[in-house]
Amino acid sequence: MDLTQLKSQHSRITNHMRPLLVFVLWLLLACLMFSEQVNATETENTSGYWEIGIRSVDVDGSKDKYRQHVNLDNGFWLSGFGWVIKPEEKTALTPDRVEISATDLGDEPFQNLQIGIRKYGSYRFNYQRQKSAYFYQDILIDPADENPEMSNGGDFHHFDFDRVRDQLNFDFHLNDRAQVMLDYSQYTKQGESTTVLDISREEFELQQPVDQKLKNYNLGFEYRWDKAAITFNQRWRDFNNDVEIFLLGTSEGSSVEDPTQLDSFFLQQPYGYDSRETQVDLTFRPNENWVIQTDVLYADLDMDLNSLETATGIDFLGNILQYNLNGEGQSMRTIRQLYVSSGYAITNHIRFTASIRDQDLRQNSDLDLDPMANANQWHIDSTTLAVGVESIINNDWTLTSGLTVEDRDTSYELSTASNDPDEYEQTQLDGYYLILGYRPKNGFSLNLSAEDNIIDDPFTLSSPTNSRRYRLRTGYQW
Repeated sequence: MDLTQLKSQHSRITNHMRPLLVFVLWLLLACLMFSEQVNATETENTSGYWEIGIRSVDVDGSKDKYRQHVNLDNGFWLSGFGWVIKPEEKTALTPDRVEISATDLGDEPFQNLQIGIRKYGSYRFNYQRQKSAYFYQDILIDPADENPEMSNGGDFHHFDFDRVRDQLNFDFHLNDRAQVMLDYSQYTKQGESTTVLDISREEFELQQPVDQKLKNYNLGFEYRWDKAAITFNQRWRDFNNDVEIFLLGTSEGSSVEDPTQLDSFFLQQPYGYDSRETQVDLTFRPNENWVIQTDVLYADLDMDLNSLETATGIDFLGNILQYNLNGEGQSMRTIRQLYVSSGYAITNHIRFTASIRDQDLRQNSDLDLDPMANANQWHIDSTTLAVGVESIINNDWTLTSGLTVEDRDTSYELSTASNDPDEYEQTQLDGYYLILGYRPKNGFSLNLSAEDNIIDDPFTLSSPTNSRRYRLRTGYQW
């Protein structure tokens, strides 16, 4: 027995055993829940529930369309699970509440698991895992007539991947005023897909595996005084996308009458970036009517790109097609932002607001891919001023209005084969907004908003020179 047959046999055994293993796991959880529920009757510190289901699926027709719209499999699954524990022991570290919940675990398309541990006034821990399956397939002809070697359109675009999101949060109170926050999240997307590229005036169906991963880290600190509070956050982000596109075997393309043919094709173009972000927020309340808020943000990003593309075959003129292209690229970006806002209530019904935002963005990029090279530098400096007034007309009506002015200076330098000159653009935006709200005590609500902006010298030709937006929203709550 060769390795391929051994893997195929192992896969069949795994598929047959998975429903049994899932059932055994849920049975053990049920027994554990039952035993804990017996103890809960005596101590009243544990409660929970569980729901187990079994499904039999028989698809008569297109299985791909069933997976695309329904995507439910045979076997057992955990429909719902909840478990709350309130320990009787009271120490400095013993939690006050432990909670575990889950929905649709098994081979379900949408799965969720959450674990929470908390001690009131001391710490809070939370972990959540979400998993979802995505499937899509174009059906342009009968799948029985599809010819992969001809790329004849049986499956131009196909997606079959899983998305998993993990989130972990931990907050710890140092004392009544200080708190430390730790956050971590990870998002992955893995699976397979197909796409279509135009090569030598012909379309070819190619394989494109999906492999993406995004990680976020955050370290935060918060301290509160009687009339002020400061919050510090340091964030890191790491993203990688492993891009590969290749041809399985030989393909004559979408038309067998044309001479174009691909014997091999491979494109490897992974890219990723690392970013860092520092943010400090200060809120000061001199008295009950006056609030001042200041926010300072600094962020930088470094991105790298590598590319390798090879192909062999026959082009549209019947000549030999063979090329090998490679290159790399880098990009660096920094953002600096200062935001200051204030609100002062002169009476119980009227409150004035004002804010200023100054933002500076700089980006340098260098892309060197055969047969072209491109380098550019961008600098965008914008300042926004806004003033407004919030008023309570009576118990049912509210009115909010304001003015906004923004000045934006954009300068960029492009270094290409054409040696384009440097460019500089200055744009100004003037606008106003008006919001009228009506909310009587009978549950009915009405909201009317109007916004008008005039843009002088927009940066691109496709940008609007003025914009107006009117919106009416209504609702009823009972």
